[in-house]
Amino acid sequence: MPSRDDCRKEQCSSADQQYSRILHRWSIEPHGFFDDDRSNHELLRVSTEFLIGRIIRTSENQDLHQFWCDGVDFVHFKRDGLTFRFGGGCIFSDKKADAMWLAPFGLSVRYASDLLDLPVEMSLRLGHRDAVDTISRRYATGRRGYRLYAISHALYGSRPTQDEDWALVENVATFPMG
Repeated sequence: MPSRDDCRKEQCSSADQQYSRILHRWSIEPHGFFDDDRSNHELLRVSTEFLIGRIIRTSENQDLHQFWCDGVDFVHFKRDGLTFRFGGGCIFSDKKADAMWLAPFGLSVRYASDLLDLPVEMSLRLGHRDAVDTISRRYATGRRGYRLYAISHALYGSRPTQDEDWALVENVATFPMG
């Protein structure tokens, strides 16, 4: 299991390596504590928030670059060998942080058996496609995450079932993202 020090930013060569270490620490001890203030679960949620933000910023769809992630709540988790799959709800905001909305997300992170410190593939699905806005703004929210936690199951339950209905479908097959 990666130690607390192994998971610190200054001990990692990239943000993807740090995410990987936090994810593996959480998968071994999901109810454990990272330090006196944070659980492994909380640290994974925050790290996933930043991972989603990095994937959005590197998307080929330039219209998505105006958005960033400001919180996630996990509803679904499944591990298939070296692949981790998460689903839930997230808060996303526009570039100016003038407004914030809620959306479902699905994230898959796959590792190679010989390299558990960096993912070899990531896949993100985020939000409902919308005819007017890049991502549906149906569920407005504020900076406090209480609404996310209250309706994350409903958000995830109403997630699109086809790729063309998601606002963002991004498959990243190389590493590191930085």
